[in-house]
Amino acid sequence: MYVTNLSREQANTLTSTAAEHPAYFGYADCTGRSTLKTHLGLSLPSCGLRVGNVILDGVYVDNEPNGTGLPFEALGFAPTAVLQELFLPFLSYRINSHLTGQNREDNRSALAALSPDAAHLESPDIWMTPGRYKYLQDGKHRDSMEQAGLLHLNQPALEAAVSKLVAQGHLYNLRLDAYGNLLYTALVDVEVEVGRYRTFTIGLRFNPEDKRVELMTFF
Repeated sequence: MYVTNLSREQANTLTSTAAEHPAYFGYADCTGRSTLKTHLGLSLPSCGLRVGNVILDGVYVDNEPNGTGLPFEALGFAPTAVLQELFLPFLSYRINSHLTGQNREDNRSALAALSPDAAHLESPDIWMTPGRYKYLQDGKHRDSMEQAGLLHLNQPALEAAVSKLVAQGHLYNLRLDAYGNLLYTALVDVEVEVGRYRTFTIGLRFNPEDKRVELMTFF
């Protein structure tokens, strides 16, 4: 079982409660990148998306939901079929394992939802204004930049480094703000020590007029 979005307190409660069951044999922290997380990203099957007491399951035409045979009904849940063509791009969950090329279709689908023009930006060259560069160096983002090992870079080198990180990251939080800006966020892993990674979020803005992507924030 792979569980996401837990606070440290929730994780401790979950593991201590599970440890009381005789079948429990341990857990692994998969917050950062690791060989185990990569393996899980390729091997763990998806069993659906829970919405209230409904379990949405992606199926092919004429197939029944819950192909894995889990006891959903016995536990009070109602398996409900959703065509795979709709489930995969909009409802599925994939472990962020950062395998080269594995997230390409995900990112293309996400950008297409943001703007038809953005969908063609498979690996955009990200830019920033001189004022934004100075803000990242001196403002509230300075600590994150330093932890990621990017603080020493000049502006062209930082733009190249961020472009590479975003191309390997996962995109989410696509939105149109009150000022008409097309915004999205990239979740990226940076190796801060040998074999140890830390996750950062990069805020981006897509400009449909010149089809360029601008860096807005780095946390």
